[in-house]
Amino acid sequence: KTKLINDKEEIQKIGYKNYLNNGILLVVLGIMYFFVNVYIYYKGTNTTMHEYLTYLVALVAFWSIGSAIYGMVKYKRNHTPILKAVKLTNFANALTSIMLTQIVLLDTYANTEVYNSNLMNGLTGMGIGIVIIILGLYMIVGINKLQKVDWFNLPFYYKLQYIE
Repeated sequence: KTKLINDKEEIQKIGYKNYLNNGILLVVLGIMYFFVNVYIYYKGTNTTMHEYLTYLVALVAFWSIGSAIYGMVKYKRNHTPILKAVKLTNFANALTSIMLTQIVLLDTYANTEVYNSNLMNGLTGMGIGIVIIILGLYMIVGINKLQKVDWFNLPFYYKLQYIE
């Protein structure tokens, strides 16, 4: 969409809007992820997979975290809002992939008489949900600092108009 626009100010405005929307979505998804893991904590999971599928899940998760770290390092000097949003969203995705790997590995290989995998999976997942919420709030607060907008003194109608 931005390739067709020549005005740099308009491109930057679209980037800020996308960054803010990404932050709001990360907060909402982090809250939902937190409550899914509260359910896992109380009810547990019942995952049965073949061994080769657990290795495939682990491979995809570590590939995801590696590509997220690579993207953060490679584009660390690029401060455009769209790239910053992609970096943080990829990192949140990598965290959930690692959590999925933990669930699959513990459900497949853990001795349930010794380890309470539901407790470990639930608590770790809730922690990752909180980290995702913090990432989203960081994006929302960060975009307000970049735009230097005093959101608390604007009427609600102008806030909606500003986001659109």
